[in-house]
Amino acid sequence: MNKFIYGICCGLFITILVALLIGCNLNQYAVGPAHIINPKANIDSIFQHEIKDKANQIEQLKNKGILLTPQEYTNNLANYYNTIITVLIALLAVFSVISFFHLKFIAQEEVKKNVTELIRKSPEIQKILLENFQGKIDEVLYDIPDKIANLESNIKYLKKDSSKTNIEDEEDEKDLESLKVKA
Repeated sequence: MNKFIYGICCGLFITILVALLIGCNLNQYAVGPAHIINPKANIDSIFQHEIKDKANQIEQLKNKGILLTPQEYTNNLANYYNTIITVLIALLAVFSVISFFHLKFIAQEEVKKNVTELIRKSPEIQKILLENFQGKIDEVLYDIPDKIANLESNIKYLKKDSSKTNIEDEEDEKDLESLKVKA
């Protein structure tokens, strides 16, 4: 479950990071509406001053690179929507993977719960499990009495041998006494 929570946190972090990157690149070409007029056309002398001011403003915007041609504007708009579509596809993939693993985890937990409940409540399954386990236990315990009898006979034999040994030297006898386990 900890891996799942870690995955969700990483997914949210990446989503927020992508949203911030897209948000920072938005509106870098935002300019108030500019009305383009033909300065060479016959216009009343009253509006010529305003027209020259607007034409100068347009030239300044063009020189700064703020005023876009229709191709540049369309290209920027297409890039913007391509970025949005790419981010949405990536988010769809991330959430699909997260959903897959989450559903897998939930399904496994549900199966474990149902199996333990079925084992506890169904006497038929308990009988089958008991027969299988009993057979395995009998195979393991089959040789145990023979092994115990073998060990007991070996112990008796070793006791007889130890009582028959003659200790000729008193020093060896003292060493033997010091080595014996006191009860």
